[in-house]
Amino acid sequence: MPQSDSPRLPVELERQIVELAAMGSLKSAASLMLVSQRMRKWIEPILYSVFRLDGWGKPYPPCYATVKARSGLNTTDNSPLEQYGQYILHLYIRGRSARTVTKILRNCPHVENLMIWMVVGVDTMLVEVLEARPLKKLSIHAVDFLLLYDDQPPTRPLALSVTHLDLMEVHDFGEGVNWQTVVTLPNLTHLRLIGTPPVALVQLFLSECRKLERLVVVWPRKMHAVEAPSSYAGDFAHIVDKRLAHVVSTGRSSDLWKEDFPAIRTIYDDDEQ
Repeated sequence: MPQSDSPRLPVELERQIVELAAMGSLKSAASLMLVSQRMRKWIEPILYSVFRLDGWGKPYPPCYATVKARSGLNTTDNSPLEQYGQYILHLYIRGRSARTVTKILRNCPHVENLMIWMVVGVDTMLVEVLEARPLKKLSIHAVDFLLLYDDQPPTRPLALSVTHLDLMEVHDFGEGVNWQTVVTLPNLTHLRLIGTPPVALVQLFLSECRKLERLVVVWPRKMHAVEAPSSYAGDFAHIVDKRLAHVVSTGRSSDLWKEDFPAIRTIYDDDEQ
């Protein structure tokens, strides 16, 4: 992250200043404790409103373990989230099993924006915990989403609440794929397809998603429009619809969750401004 230009005191000096103030009188010590407690109550909800958890790394922001929770989140024990999970609104989880994702989400009742990538296995328990969250934005692999929802028309709470949907690894899956699961989402306004979706699929979404305001196709980083097969790029060129946009993946979306959350806002978020 960019370094602040504000002057900083050495930690040792800061501590000495606080200790001198506290030792001045019991009243000063009590006041400092009350201020510290109040500041923590104010700052924690802001600090942990955005939370990133890679399967192979430490959580960010770090979970400062209390006496009751010292094991951290590098194991399946997610006890620190019993303390911080209530503040999380934007959650990014990658490379975890469905069982672990379920345990994490149970401690995050207010999540509105969820990215779950590379989840190992999708089961009923995960579906149930997703249903109980007030999700508006969901980013998930296309195959996993199709496994989650196959009711026609959609009647489950999540299917009814989602307005922004990211589908990862969208390719030509052949016949037998029930894309009506996406088409019939009643409140879907923004859809992003990451991969190489068939042109016919894009046309289907544009014509059948009744509330769709924006559809963004994100091509893989190595597949720029001028490098893509001519038939693929050419077919897209024939689609005349102001709701459709093409972009090339930056390949750094997960890093932006740590470095600068506002930068990860997708094109369709900027379109809302």
